[in-house]
Amino acid sequence: MPCRHHDIQVFDGLRCCLACGETIFDIVTNPTPELPRSRNTPYKYAHLNYSRGQEIRICVLFPGRTPDDVVVDLMHVNVRNHPSYEAISYSWATQDGDDSLSKTVDCHGGTILVTKTCEAALRRLRLPGRNRYLWVDAVCIDQTNVEERNHQVGFMGTIYANASQVVIYLGPGTPATDRLLNYLNGNETETDKRIIIHSVISDFLDHRWFDRVWVLQEIALAKLATMVVGEKTIHWTLETINKVLRLCTNREPPSALRWLPASQPERDFLSVLHKSRNCTSTDPRDKVFAVLGLANEDFQKSFPVNYSLTTEEVYTQLIIHLFYVERDLRFLAYASGQIEASQELRDIPSWVPQWDMKSGYDPLPAQFHADDLDALASTWCRLPLQSQPPETDLSKELLQGFLKDLPEDQQPLSSNAWLRSFDRWVDYSGKTCPTREKRTSNGVNPDIEGISLSITQINSPGFHSAIIQGEPNLHRWDEGVFGTSPSTRIPCLRVRAHLLDTIQKVVGFRSYNLIHHRGRNVPHVLERRRLCAPCSEHFVVTPICQHTPTIPHAISKEFDRDMKRVLGEGKTMFETKRSAGVARADVQVTDEIFALDGADVPFVLRQVGEHYVLVGECFLYRALRHALCTCCGCKLEAWPIVTQVIDIW
Repeated sequence: MPCRHHDIQVFDGLRCCLACGETIFDIVTNPTPELPRSRNTPYKYAHLNYSRGQEIRICVLFPGRTPDDVVVDLMHVNVRNHPSYEAISYSWATQDGDDSLSKTVDCHGGTILVTKTCEAALRRLRLPGRNRYLWVDAVCIDQTNVEERNHQVGFMGTIYANASQVVIYLGPGTPATDRLLNYLNGNETETDKRIIIHSVISDFLDHRWFDRVWVLQEIALAKLATMVVGEKTIHWTLETINKVLRLCTNREPPSALRWLPASQPERDFLSVLHKSRNCTSTDPRDKVFAVLGLANEDFQKSFPVNYSLTTEEVYTQLIIHLFYVERDLRFLAYASGQIEASQELRDIPSWVPQWDMKSGYDPLPAQFHADDLDALASTWCRLPLQSQPPETDLSKELLQGFLKDLPEDQQPLSSNAWLRSFDRWVDYSGKTCPTREKRTSNGVNPDIEGISLSITQINSPGFHSAIIQGEPNLHRWDEGVFGTSPSTRIPCLRVRAHLLDTIQKVVGFRSYNLIHHRGRNVPHVLERRRLCAPCSEHFVVTPICQHTPTIPHAISKEFDRDMKRVLGEGKTMFETKRSAGVARADVQVTDEIFALDGADVPFVLRQVGEHYVLVGECFLYRALRHALCTCCGCKLEAWPIVTQVIDIW
């Protein structure tokens, strides 16, 4: 491996590397090149050689005095050859939000447009007597070439990981920032700490750099990081970050403080996206692309950067990719509360997290255990009465006739699709169904609903979940009327779902501090008296063997404990037919609560026509657990469940 010249010393005016003995000669280029420069002539980038895979441009920053123009040259290098360079981490926009390309950098007969911050960084970082070799995105990437941007942005993790150091430029300093950096460098006393907390730290952390999503991988992958603020510098290390964190007593630390230099790539990319969710990016697609360098190498290769996609397409394709790689529905937790929070109509499914919507919310703790998930994955449950399989000979005949008419390769459909399809098939085939006109309050024939659930189970016994895009027409009697996605561009999530409950009352926003005693806070539905057969015959208010009615008290304490664990700021409490629960989203009466196949928390869904939209995850008290006898505490009936296949748009 060639030497990278880390240990350079000056002997008799010559710069030599002590590691390999080689004399280092900078390419001293005349600051005034022979070719005439015109500020109206854009620099023409030479194409990078993608066949080499790891070719980048290095910015050669020529020396100069403070008032001199910034003059650079660009050279092509291959990262595999371990070139020596530093990478710059900075915010494109100034503190007042100016990100216009209003400054120029002179480069070999032409000019490159950059922002004020970029030009100021180059002006501050140039050395007085020799060239400095840097990688700075605004200069080293042809910003007008989409193909090149895709290639280089997807490669930025490697670029920062291979730099000798990352220089963080925060702009010109002030007496306040000078004092803070003195403290972080160990030059201020603890007596001054209190003053620093109130007068400096907030302004320091309000700098745009800390809010910028790109800095996360730039810092996490750096071998060494040095922060430059005005004339002050500091090594950005674990000790420095911990000092800053200790000063964050009255505010939430920015995401930039969650990663340390030389961090290992994260295996869970959803966790990366969530931890960076409150960062800002000018281009919302960068909420994904900017943190790809923090994922493992296999994931980066399987989901490349592509700026030809819209924001909605990037977010949707990412979740589809994660779905087929990980085969679980954990991503649904990060899409909670988007229906009401979104201020614009977007061409994106409700189950796809919109990463450009900032949120300080942490997903709820798991409510379903592994045994619960295994049972749900292998069981098709039906409520009594309307969900019973067809019992009459005529119903069996109708079911057999319908299944006979289906194509052999028919893919799994939603239960609602089967219900409507069977109803239309009866008309198409001229069959008669004696109880067809009998309807429930929601307009559904209970017998046909039972048949549709039977068809679902027969047609897709091992089905769990799938993402459907542009589903073709199903039957000759159902041409283009159901079972399709909202459009060929917007996919739907088809999943085996277990209906647990329906919301009947929205209590409103609640704090866990308000959950104190049973009389005012335990929902009336939980005070219902349920007795087993022996206790119903010999029930007394206070059991003879005990001093107090412990079972109702135990339920009350358990409810209080669970509410304190899940309630908090911005969450809504609700009551259902059987229980009560909490959701962060704005739930409504008649919203339904499902256990979705493979998800360890329940979800609130809202029915729209024959499909559903995702409202958000929730906590449902005692979900999937047996009802208890309020006298002796023995288990009574199991939690009633209806298993079906649903479409979530």
